[in-house]
Amino acid sequence: MMLFLKIEFDVKPVSSPDCAPDAQIPALHLPDGQLLKPTEIVAWIHQHTSAPQPKKMETAEEEQAPENQPRVSVQSGEVNTWMMALEHKVRYALIYILQRTEPLFSQYTLPLYYPKATASEQTPFLSRLLNRWMASYHPYPSLQPLSNQAHAPKPNSLQSVWASASSLWPAPPQDLDKLVAEAIDVLESIEQRFFLSQSGSVLWLSKTGGPSWLDATLFACLHIILHLPFSSAPGSLRVKVEKLDQLCQWEKAVFRSYLAPNPDSVRFYSPF
Repeated sequence: MMLFLKIEFDVKPVSSPDCAPDAQIPALHLPDGQLLKPTEIVAWIHQHTSAPQPKKMETAEEEQAPENQPRVSVQSGEVNTWMMALEHKVRYALIYILQRTEPLFSQYTLPLYYPKATASEQTPFLSRLLNRWMASYHPYPSLQPLSNQAHAPKPNSLQSVWASASSLWPAPPQDLDKLVAEAIDVLESIEQRFFLSQSGSVLWLSKTGGPSWLDATLFACLHIILHLPFSSAPGSLRVKVEKLDQLCQWEKAVFRSYLAPNPDSVRFYSPF
């Protein structure tokens, strides 16, 4: 969302729970020294920018929308429904694939968590946070975060990450094909609701004329999925998403508008 609002920021990986308030990420470190946790970031953005809030959508805003960019009338309840679907189905499937499938985990996800790390680096903080997030959406109570050890060696494989937490994933294991199918069902519904049912081009999904949290969440999921390596197998999430032409074109349009012209608006730093 900060990217869409053209707020420049740096991105730094977090390797210790001490680096984030209440051990929650993402955290936003402001120039005045404040360190905000996720819920506080949302409030700060609404307070200091013109980011639209669905509950404040007005008919006048819809009437002022350009004729060549029709708006879909989206009520706050519907926005929340789509957001929940993206979180529970699309984002969950994506995180599961990144965490639980090879070679994605060892050759793609692991290097992101441990850039240039050695065996003496600290415990996988991001892995534990992702597991905690997944546990909050999983129907089985046996899904629990990894133990919060002070130090742990860098894992060499997917199996080694879960070896010390055999109860983390319930039996039987989750059906990956089912997760992918549910995620695609949500994305197909979004494509039908916001793109195929409209005439003309659509840049933002709400009627406010600007980006919303729904836009930000959908773009983030699509952008990651469409740039996943090792996803050429038939039936993979990326292959199925690539068949949703309208969503893919929308992702490219948003990328060209907000990332391609100014790639330095987001700077990435590694502590290693």
